[in-house]
Amino acid sequence: NERMNNELLERLELINTLKPALSRGEFLLYYQPQYWSKDKKIMGFEALVRWKSERFGMLPPVKFIPLAEESKLIVSLGYWIMEEAFKFIQKLCQQGYASLLVSVNISVVQLIQKDFAGTVLKMMEAYNISPQNLEFEITESAMMESMDSVLDNIVLLRNKGVRFALDDFGTGFSSLNYLTRLPINTLKIDKSFVDNIGKEKSESIITGSIVEIGRKLGLSIVAEGVETDEQFNYLAKKHCDRIQGFLFSRPVPENQALRLIEQDDIASA
Repeated sequence: NERMNNELLERLELINTLKPALSRGEFLLYYQPQYWSKDKKIMGFEALVRWKSERFGMLPPVKFIPLAEESKLIVSLGYWIMEEAFKFIQKLCQQGYASLLVSVNISVVQLIQKDFAGTVLKMMEAYNISPQNLEFEITESAMMESMDSVLDNIVLLRNKGVRFALDDFGTGFSSLNYLTRLPINTLKIDKSFVDNIGKEKSESIITGSIVEIGRKLGLSIVAEGVETDEQFNYLAKKHCDRIQGFLFSRPVPENQALRLIEQDDIASA
């Protein structure tokens, strides 16, 4: 059918355009701040890649990351993302913000590379990055599908002090039993659960229960996609540690991220 044919053609064109995009310098990182719920102060950022394609314009990760994973281009793109994020961390520390945390999304395709942990540690050394400033995010479904393959790299980096976050929790097929076995520091509650706050009492209870279970397991809890005061107030009342979403800020380029920190710093002075 015509619709499927058009989708296939667009997909093929995206893949062919994606291959030379890195060498052309078409990728850039945006940073979305995360805030402490207790005082609404910036505690870190999530690094989010964007593709400014000459052919397609500005594209979000959901449009090209799956294609990059399928074609294995995610390995080289992932190292580029990591290096840019490390430069940002380095800049933060040089400007006196050494307590801030930067989260970087990584693909399971990267994690199953045997030399992944070693390469990361070399890059951290090259940019003088402290483990306390770095957190890697991996999706729940990817972790469940390939846990045996990625554990060695995760454990090696965890032992060096690098934090790991389980992203999009609640959308995959993991059980609470798995959650106790995963070598993670942070649990990110998916936006779909945050959206339900205030709609149905039973749905809000589920979101609150996820926060409470995570805290009892000793995990730091992040709620993403927070867009309303009602959502924030509910999560703060439940002692969700970190808040991320349009209520506070959209993802912004590096120079705007630095300005947000400065404004936050001035406000708290």
